[in-house]
Amino acid sequence: MDPGSFATGEDVEVDPPHRLVQTMKALWSPVVASYPATTITYEIQPRGEICRLRVTHSGLTEDMSDEIWGGWPQILSSLKSLLETGESLHLAIPPEAVEQWRAEKGTAGTAA
Repeated sequence: MDPGSFATGEDVEVDPPHRLVQTMKALWSPVVASYPATTITYEIQPRGEICRLRVTHSGLTEDMSDEIWGGWPQILSSLKSLLETGESLHLAIPPEAVEQWRAEKGTAGTAA
């Protein structure tokens, strides 16, 4: 499945290797598509032989769906595993979520 069909966005600020700011407009369900775009800021700070990564997701409100709030712990855990071991956690969108999304978009049965 095309990852771009789940969210869109653009780079707002790029300062390699220290900072990246992007917008994100979630599209993976009708509920999240109704929310305004949010902003994700990645900041990398050297700490001797290691680096500190700070991820700030702004523009969120308490009334937003759990679909928006739940992903960062998994994504960052997978990134940590990738950097430490060379293997990500191989996270995947549950097939039933993909099928529900396709049904709502009218693309059920379309190949990924």
